Amino acid sequence: MRAVTRHLLTGALLTVAACGVTVTAVHPWGSASAEPAETPAPVGASSAASSPVPPKDRATPNSRGGTRTVDPSADSRALSERAKNLAKQQSQIAKAAKQLHRQQVERDGYDPDTATTPREIGQQIAANKYGWTGSQWTCYDLLIKSESNWVVTATNPSSGAYGIPQSLPGSKMATEGADWRTNPATQIRWGLRYVKEVYGTPCGAWSFKQGHNWY
Repeated sequence: MRAVTRHLLTGALLTVAACGVTVTAVHPWGSASAEPAETPAPVGASSAASSPVPPKDRATPNSRGGTRTVDPSADSRALSERAKNLAKQQSQIAKAAKQLHRQQVERDGYDPDTATTPREIGQQIAANKYGWTGSQWTCYDLLIKSESNWVVTATNPSSGAYGIPQSLPGSKMATEGADWRTNPATQIRWGLRYVKEVYGTPCGAWSFKQGHNWY
């Protein structure tokens, strides 16, 4: 019986094959072999890659680990503000320097930027402190030229008189400053005050000097 059944099945298979029909093999116990199932795509995955969008502004890390957007115009405004503040500070410094310069001229009687020689210093102090200009300045210039020729360290070998005004002794000029030995302005201020107190004017002192060879 099994032999007959085997022959019948074999004949049926040959007939079907002859007709061009594909037959799927069946397990002898009736269970078909399953095709491997298609692996599902991960949840949330996109089939197409998204194109990156360039940020509008620069992004930099912040203190909390994220990013923050930096506005270039804010940087420009900050630099402009700093430049304005710097210019304001420089202007204030320049004004303060001018004020100090004016105070120095008023105190000392001359401008160190324009008076660079003892004679120029003397001319400015005479004008600023005593108003001696014109003929009075000429008289004082002649007086000092005859005494020391405007030499700060001029010393009379016989009397010991010292400095531009030929103070005797030279230490008298310390009333105008401790630098009386080397500072022409200190010596000149003392000499002009001496002329004012003793002779009244430079021309009065020069007239006396011409008649007595000293003053």
